Amino acid sequence: MPVQDECLARCDEIESLLRGVDEQWQLLQVRLEEAEETFLEGKLDSLKKWFYIDEVDLQNWNVGTLRHSIRDRLQRIIVAPITEKMMQRVGIAPSCEEEASWTVNKPTTANLIEELLNYFEVRVKPELGNAKIEDEKLSKKIRKTEKDETKAGVIALNGDTKKVAALKKQRLAVWETSQTVLEKLATPMKRVGTFFSDELSQDSAVRIIASVPSIVSRAICDYYFQRCTTDLDQIENWWRNTKATLQQKATIWEKLKEQEPRLLRNVEMGLEELVSRRHRYNMYATFGGNEIEVLRDLSSQKLEESVTLLAGLVSEMHKRLRMIRDSALWRIIDSVQGIHKELKAEAANVEVWPTVGLEEGVLALAEAIGCPTEESSPSHASSSVMAMGEEELCEAALGVMDRLGKLVGLCLDVKDYFEKLVPTGCQGISATMDAVVARVSKVNEELICLLDDPSPVSVRAWLDQWSSISDVDEGQRIEATMSDLPLKHDNDLAAEPRKLRRHWLSLLRGVQVLLNTPAIRAWAVAPLAVVEPGSPAGSWKPPSEVAQVDVDDLAVSMPPSPRWVLLAPPGGGQVYRPPERKSLPGSGSPVDQGAAGVPMGSNSGWRAEAPSTTCEDGLEMRQGSRPGTPGKFVDGAYVSLRPNSASMRLPPLVSSTAPSSMAKPLKKA
Repeated sequence: MPVQDECLARCDEIESLLRGVDEQWQLLQVRLEEAEETFLEGKLDSLKKWFYIDEVDLQNWNVGTLRHSIRDRLQRIIVAPITEKMMQRVGIAPSCEEEASWTVNKPTTANLIEELLNYFEVRVKPELGNAKIEDEKLSKKIRKTEKDETKAGVIALNGDTKKVAALKKQRLAVWETSQTVLEKLATPMKRVGTFFSDELSQDSAVRIIASVPSIVSRAICDYYFQRCTTDLDQIENWWRNTKATLQQKATIWEKLKEQEPRLLRNVEMGLEELVSRRHRYNMYATFGGNEIEVLRDLSSQKLEESVTLLAGLVSEMHKRLRMIRDSALWRIIDSVQGIHKELKAEAANVEVWPTVGLEEGVLALAEAIGCPTEESSPSHASSSVMAMGEEELCEAALGVMDRLGKLVGLCLDVKDYFEKLVPTGCQGISATMDAVVARVSKVNEELICLLDDPSPVSVRAWLDQWSSISDVDEGQRIEATMSDLPLKHDNDLAAEPRKLRRHWLSLLRGVQVLLNTPAIRAWAVAPLAVVEPGSPAGSWKPPSEVAQVDVDDLAVSMPPSPRWVLLAPPGGGQVYRPPERKSLPGSGSPVDQGAAGVPMGSNSGWRAEAPSTTCEDGLEMRQGSRPGTPGKFVDGAYVSLRPNSASMRLPPLVSSTAPSSMAKPLKKA
């Protein structure tokens, strides 16, 4: 057979085989899509019952939606393994020089069949076309040479003349490159044909199509299970932080436990049950999740039972999460706000000065003047003056002298604050503070004598002078003055002025306790005086560590809303991207890239309904699964709906179009 005929025949054979396997591959894709559509149509009623799925949801192909997740699962479990196995068995790879000439037109997601077709169209056919043109030119030249030689009387006795024979030998060089590129495709095409005969025979295709229901069912269950687990993690995190915040407010937390014990118990038990169901999911999810599970032969009845069990588990998680998120948590927030409001109302009618306790005052005073804490306080044995040496007595006297100096400054600051706060009526406070300053300054000067003669006798004499400071508040002048002082209620002041006033009231209470309590006076000048049992020296803590309830300082966040739950892209390979699709004919619009350009987790997808914490209410109302309600919660606030609006769906701002090959609407079962 002439070389040109052989090359053209082989080219036709390769092209026929390529078109055949490509048609077979595309047919498998179409059959997979049809099997998916048929299964979803048949199970639409069950999906509505389990997951409140609407037909519109199954037509949304945006990245991260249910329909996109189903198609991606089919691609990763069925199509991707076949493509990988085909690459392993065929192993076609053009050389660098050849790849540079056709890689411009190569799709980024092309499979092996598409690569072979592209290579054939870009490299083989043009090469054969050029060879055919050169061969025709050579044939014309040969015919012309034969004609010229015949006219000239040059006739070969046997065969062709030398010129004609030389020209015919050039035909081999013309077709040499074509033979080379055809030889490169010969072995791969034989392997492709063998692969399709072995792996994609009629029986194999039937088994592949039969696995679609299990894969689609598992994809749907996994999709909603992932949403449930994400929602559960958000709710658990919110409840853990909210509970810790409320427990710091001891009064509010105790009242909440008294008012809503059953509600709190139901929330705790509900979350524990949801965590248990989340762990139980892996026990039931034994079908359609990977290649190994797909290879297991499950009868239709066994698959139906497994799907019903797994979907029922996910559906129950979905319903329980809704009850906790949309009812129980908001009721807890309402109860907390009610308790908080009651405490504010109670605080608004309480006089301020009686609420400042003796311990609060002592602790504020100790922090201000530096009284010894548990760590720095000496023991009773070591604090005995009789056991101290002269050096130790001098060191103790210097510490007490510094402490009394701070007390003098504190009394002057207290006097200045109350004179500015209440210019008229605080004469008793001013006179008392002046008297304390005078008495403490005098006693503090006497410590210099103690430094000159550091002996137990001098210490006892100085302590007698120090105890006489109690005469300053004889007759409870501080208490009488504060009882008559017209102070505003806490509820009438802003947060900062209220905290500042509380601080100075605590310091004034501390000075009052110092003047009237011998144990506190001894503690204030320790270790010169022995700390008596029962004084706060052994249990002193800074005021910041004392458990106090500020009814105006309650920061509790709102429960999480499920409408912001975004699903992460599935693992294991490339994410499925719907193909590009043209706009409507005659519209003159450019190519619509569709969901292929939408990144995972993007908020660009349209929402047909207004955001609501009860995200499935609209679906349930349309399906008639429960009677319509007069309103719904939006960010925790109850909003009444307009008449007849509960069963209406707003048209989308931007239509979500499915890929052209799957754009037909689902039929009801």
